[in-house]
Order: sequence, then structure tokens, then C-alpha cells
Amino acid sequence: MRLYYALFAAAPLFCNIDAHIEGYGVVVPEWEVEITPGGPTTVLNGTIEEVHEELLQLNPDWDEEYTVNSTESELAERDSRVELFARTDFSDAEYHCGGRWPKCRTTIINQGISYLRRIKGKPRNGPGPGNCGRVSCSFNSAIWWCNDNAKSKTLNSFSSIADGAAFIVKKCYIPDRGPPVPGKWNMLSGQAFHNSKWNVLATDAPIERYGIVVPEWEVEVTSGSTTVLEGTIEEIHEELLQLNPNWDEEYMSNFTQAAADTEKRDSDKHLFGRTNFNGAKYTCRGRWPECHTAPIVRGVEYLRYVQGKPKNGPGPGNCGRDHLQLVTMGYMKTTYDYFDLNAPFTPLPKYGHLSKKTPEYEQAEPSIRKTYESLFSLPDFPSVRAVAGDSDAVMPPGGPDRYKDVVTSLIDITTRDGTMIELKVYKSPNVKENAVLMYRIHGGGWCLGRHEVDGVDNVYAVTNTSIIVVSVDYRKAPEHPFPTPINDCYDGLIWCKKNASRLGIDPEKIIISGGSAGGQLAASLALDCVRDGVTGVIAQVLHFPSTCHPKFFPKDKYEYGSYVQNSDDAVLSTINMETVLDAHVPDAKPDYRHSPLLAVSFKGLPPTLIQCGGTDVLRDDSFAYAEALKKDGVNVEIYSYAGLPHWFPVILPQTSQSVQFYERYNNFLAKHTRK
Repeated sequence: MRLYYALFAAAPLFCNIDAHIEGYGVVVPEWEVEITPGGPTTVLNGTIEEVHEELLQLNPDWDEEYTVNSTESELAERDSRVELFARTDFSDAEYHCGGRWPKCRTTIINQGISYLRRIKGKPRNGPGPGNCGRVSCSFNSAIWWCNDNAKSKTLNSFSSIADGAAFIVKKCYIPDRGPPVPGKWNMLSGQAFHNSKWNVLATDAPIERYGIVVPEWEVEVTSGSTTVLEGTIEEIHEELLQLNPNWDEEYMSNFTQAAADTEKRDSDKHLFGRTNFNGAKYTCRGRWPECHTAPIVRGVEYLRYVQGKPKNGPGPGNCGRDHLQLVTMGYMKTTYDYFDLNAPFTPLPKYGHLSKKTPEYEQAEPSIRKTYESLFSLPDFPSVRAVAGDSDAVMPPGGPDRYKDVVTSLIDITTRDGTMIELKVYKSPNVKENAVLMYRIHGGGWCLGRHEVDGVDNVYAVTNTSIIVVSVDYRKAPEHPFPTPINDCYDGLIWCKKNASRLGIDPEKIIISGGSAGGQLAASLALDCVRDGVTGVIAQVLHFPSTCHPKFFPKDKYEYGSYVQNSDDAVLSTINMETVLDAHVPDAKPDYRHSPLLAVSFKGLPPTLIQCGGTDVLRDDSFAYAEALKKDGVNVEIYSYAGLPHWFPVILPQTSQSVQFYERYNNFLAKHTRK
């Protein structure tokens, strides 16, 4: 018997037997399996690993008779010859990766797939929808299959489940280190929905066993004077500066030098003796989600400069978080190209009064600023994307239940240059036939984000059962600068129109919607539709949109002061906005496809909703675009929220203005879906 069979026999010891999946009923799966080749079958219960143990008790030679010394390719060939099973087609299946499902180990899922292919029989599951059985579980990496039919479901073979799990691996595993290999716990999670109303899920079954405490630090404030402080190394640093404003100069004047210089400096000054980790036991990845190496290296350097003795309470498993990196990204701009912030400035008459912050924002601003500094401490845009991920957006208090009121799925499509991009479909379980399509373009400064950046807006939209939302994950700058993002958005919309019946939408009832950078792309896409005669666009929604590159803004026509007045806003500063503008359009030339305000005409555009924040650098972009549209006869509703920042409904969801924001949004959608 191969070694990994022994691994599987022991695997239930490493799996959380009490694990469940929220929103689904969980049952112990039944397996109708052969005990001997061509002989009688029996019904067994449990995971594939537990069933394997029972089979060995019934037939000690089971492994040798079915699986001995066979490679995966040999098994596939043998399966084909003896017609043990036919492969189940998942090629057109809807699926989603990550999101609400915790990630599990790809190599363990692959081993479960291999195991399932070797079992002959027919898995059964009781009536659904959402009736699930965990068919494989090892090292808390589980394969489930769920029946969404109202009646019991029997599959043709266990290989059908394996095919679904293999489809998830193909779609959801990101090969950043090459193909998944044993011993390297490359992570994934996902769900694939077969068109006969059953689905396969690969996810983690977490085990909590470590306590987390705030670490104590006995540190030097000045030479010879120590004190005890609590918090991360960055929080300690802030307190040290309050106690000794010259602490940086005295202890870490050369903080930004390379790690090699740090090591030599440490050795020269004999600040400390190195702790010997040679021969230490260690694990890589395993149960711990991966983080980014560059911030860890910076944290190491930071820790080397702090003199003192860290303390921790009794264990075992008593842990303190020593490091949360708060520095500025090296790729962020540091000088302004489009605004003179040193020039005298007086708030402008029309909209300048909107910048006075609300008490709620003033109170929350320091923690918001710290959160954004932490996110943007990473070395480049891809690192920020990876850390941010695309977990399901958290709904505000009193908002809809996204796991009860909404179902989602993913679809891959091909763009004009042959590249695959992803669409995410949001809809109510009770959605009406021939629904209105809300085509959503997410924000993120053209460089960051995926579908769930706008997840709250999307969930609110589909509580209207006349709407299906399709979000497009366009390619990002700086790797894919203008015009790739707008081209991807255009291609995605055309695909939706051509595949209306598959989506369940009316191709002549489309609302184009977007926020922030997505607001710019949505506005430009609507103009493209007018230009090209693309029919069916009945409305557009633009939340906090960027409507013109500052280099080309027609200041002689519209008031333009928000970039200067709100330049240091905690959520979106002028320097950050200049950074992403330059990444999106590196050598900017006038073009409405990145600056919709520059369009020659706005005639033919549909009714438009625009909403903006008073302290947002993009505030005046919104007002200018509204004025331009109204001048050409477009019906525009515009609402501004004094004293609140960019994307405030997500950042400050409990404010009355956030409630009003979504009421106006829902009312606009209701008005244009009744027609």
C-alpha cells in the first residue's frame, strides 16, 4: 500500500468532526460501494477516509485489488478501459472562489480527488436545497457535495464529486509558486454548481486553539531608563516618541537602510546577542494563512532597533502580535504634479462649505487613517491586492442578509484580446424572469479591488427581485493601463447582452453602475454605448465618480476646489489620487474614455444618479459631471453628503446619511425597474 493511503487512514484524526457550513444542512453521506471487484455492494456512511477504513475491514485486500501501484494517469486510463465512470462535465458550471469559504490545502484536496476516483459506487444525498455531506476531510481540508434538488439525489459515481473538486482546483488555485506540490500547503477554496442542481465545495474546517494577548514590552526611553508599554511594535513606537521626541534620532536614525547594513550595525554596536534557532522545529504555511514577506522583513528590521525585553504570560499557546507595519509604499508619489497645495486657497462658493467634517467622521478619522496606512504599507499594488483579497463585503447594521437574500456565482469570459476575465453574478433566490441587468464596475483606483469592493451596493441592488447584478473584474493598472480597463468593461457588457438567456436578464433593460474609479468607467462605458448604438441602457448610477483627469479639467466651466480643500483626507488624499491616476493613464492625452467630462456631447445618455461625499477630493468631479449632463438635457439626480468622505456608507455605515444614501439608491433603482 502506498504511503499516502496510510496518511488517509489516519486523516480523520486531523479533521474537525464538528465542522459545519453556515447556511447549509449537513448530513453524513451514504456510499454504495463494491467490496470486491464485480462483487456485491454495500452502503456505508462517513467521509471517504472513514469508508476506506470500513472497506479494509470487510476486504483486507481492497487496496491491492483496486488501487495497487497505480499512478493517476494509469488509473484514468484503466477507468476509461473498464468504464468505471464517465467524467462529469463542469465546463460551463457557475462557480466562485474564496469569499465566505475559508481556504484549505490544495494538495490535500488533490489527494481527496485521487481517492474519490478509486471508489466504485454511487453517492447519495437527501432532499435539498442545501443538503450537504462531507465526503473527504484530511488536515481540515474538506470536500463536500450538496444537493440543491427538492428530491434525493444519486450521482453516477464518486468521480462526479472528484470532477467538481478538480474543477474548483483548476479555477480557484492561483499558481503563484507553480503547481501545488505535497509539503507546500498552497491554499484555495471554492464552490462549483453543476447544472443538474448539485454542487461541490472545497473549504477549510478551522480549529481554534491559540489564545491571543496584547504583548508587553520593557523598553528603553532614553539610555538607562526603561518603562513597560503594551501593543504592537508600531504602537510602542508612537508612545516612545511621546515620551522621548528624539527617540528616532537616538536609536534608529538609519531605519531605512538595507537589512545587510542593519546586521553589520547590530554587530558593531553589540546591541544584543543573536538567539540561536539552528535546529529548531518549524512549520511553513500549514494552518496559518500566508502573509507578505516584505512587511515581515521590515518588521524584523524595526524590532532590531527596540532596546528592551518583551514579556508574555503563561502558556502554552499564549501569543502576542509584535508587528503591524505602518510605513508608506515606496511606489506612492511624494510630489504633486497637478495641484499647488502651497498656494493660498479660499473655499469656493458653490461647494466649499461641504468640507466641514461631521462629528462622527472627526471621531473616526484617526483610526480610519491608521487602517489605510497599514494597508498601503505594502511594497506594490499586487501586494495590496493580495492582502485585500475579495472576501464578502460586510453588510451594515440593519442591511440585508447576504447569505439568505442573495446567491452568487462566477463566470469566466474571453475579452477581445483572448484574455479571460471574471464576472460575478448576484441575484435573489426569488428573482423574477427577464430581470433588469445592473452591470457593475467596481472601484479601487483602477489598480486595486475586485467585485466585493462594491459588494454592499450589489447586495442592496438585488433585494429588488427585478434586478440581477453582474460585476466585472476588469484588468488593473499599472500592469494593464488605459484603455485595457474600459475595453474589458465594454467586452463584459456585450457578453452579457449576447448571453441574456443564460443570465436570466432582459438585454434591453440595463443599468450601468460603478463607484469611484468604477464610476469613471461606468460613465465612459455609457458614452461608448451611445457612440456605438448599443441598445438597452435605461439608467446609470455613479457613486463618488472620478470624471476628469486633473490635467484636463475645464476649470473655466466648473468649480474645482475639492482636490486642494480635501487634500489630506484620511480615506482618499490628493497624493494617493495622483498616484493611481498616473498608474491608470501614464502619458495622459485628452480622451472621454478615461475622462468622461471631456465628451463632446452627452445627448442620448440615460437618467443618472450621482452621489458624492463633501470631504472627498472627487466631490467637484461629481458636480461638474451633473452640470454637464443637465446642460445636454439628461435627467440627473445628484446628492451630496456634507462632511463625509469618499465611500462613507461602507466606512461609516451607522450614520443616518449612510441609511439615506442607500434609500436614495434603492428608490432610483425601483423607479427604473418598474418601467
